[in-house]
Amino acid sequence: MKYNLLAGLILGALCQISVAGANLPDSNNPKTLEDYLNIASSNNAELKAKHEEYRAALEQIPQAKALPDPRITFGYATEKTDQQSTFEVMQEFPWFGTIKSRTDVASAFSDAASQKYEAKRLEILNELKRWFYEYCFLHRSIEISTENIDLVRHFEAVARSKYSALSSMHPDIIKAQITLATMEDSITTLNAYRRPLVIRLNSILNRPVAAELDWPMRPEHKAVSLNFDIVYSLAIQNNPDLKALGYDLAAARSSQKLAGKKFYPDIGLGVSIDKGMGRNGESRIMPIISINIPLWQDSYRAGERQADAMTNRATKEKEQMQNTLAATVQQVLFEFEDSARKIHLYGDILIPKSKEHLIASENAYQSGTVDFLALLDALQGLFDYQLLYERSLTDNAQKLAELEALTGIELSKEFPEKKIAWNPERNTK
Repeated sequence: MKYNLLAGLILGALCQISVAGANLPDSNNPKTLEDYLNIASSNNAELKAKHEEYRAALEQIPQAKALPDPRITFGYATEKTDQQSTFEVMQEFPWFGTIKSRTDVASAFSDAASQKYEAKRLEILNELKRWFYEYCFLHRSIEISTENIDLVRHFEAVARSKYSALSSMHPDIIKAQITLATMEDSITTLNAYRRPLVIRLNSILNRPVAAELDWPMRPEHKAVSLNFDIVYSLAIQNNPDLKALGYDLAAARSSQKLAGKKFYPDIGLGVSIDKGMGRNGESRIMPIISINIPLWQDSYRAGERQADAMTNRATKEKEQMQNTLAATVQQVLFEFEDSARKIHLYGDILIPKSKEHLIASENAYQSGTVDFLALLDALQGLFDYQLLYERSLTDNAQKLAELEALTGIELSKEFPEKKIAWNPERNTK
């Protein structure tokens, strides 16, 4: 009984390990968008560099808090005098509030570096999504082209059957062959484009550029209900670039306070031990206080003016960033909504109607009421709408990713409208 229980526990643990391992993204063969995002978050070299920049900024805080190093002075008489040697220890203290202002500057810069790291992370993931969706679009373009080539071959066979008693050089057969050659050349171009896309994705994932990438698993299309006020408000609240500018402004204001401290002296406290200078030749101990003289007032005023200019610059940069965000959000939102409209137009209206048109054209051609060119035109129309539908799905996903990078929020989870499952049968005859 005990052995069975132990074996069950071991088996359960192994199963959990196996399941956990199965859920980890395979860096050698990523499939889903989540796999790609996890690998990029862990491996992207530029993102790692930005993280080290943030770590370096953090280390400025303890340096800003530290007092100046104590100073030790030792002197020894080379001739016989009453004072045989002197030993002095001095610690300098900046004027009141100087260390706090200095620490506030360093803390604000570290917070800004944290937000710049987050901005870079969102930028890289947005770029990755863009090219991931392009890779999906390339895959679907090849599939659709292949399906349409099969249709052209079918129509060529129909033409051959119709004109079996005539020469194989009949114009309808030649037109089919020309169309077939053109579409096969397009597929060759699409297949050749796969390599540049793979290299670009590998560069973001920090994988060897020559590494192969299987065709990705396309995520379902997510319809999201958005408007400008919602997206712009989220961008103002969460955009890391804007937050970083806010911290830069805080650092500049603390630098203003720090510049004002230059007009006040630093104070040194210490003790001096003079051997042979006390009563009966004993050592003499004296407390010491020192004050530096803030003499060069013009340079301190220049420092204040410099800090004021930096504060004004940071204020204007933040103001312009808000204006730029408004314009960017409006433009991307327009493109997002336009692509959503086209998804409906092509997917729900034009593609179904084009399929009906193609079937009617084939029947009419076989009955002799339309020519072969009309049949090929109907096929070309369906082919174009299928590609435009896939292009609209890709554009919509890319624009949603761009909006999520601007707002720092997964909008598809926060504002879902409905889910449209991607169905390849929708684009086939």
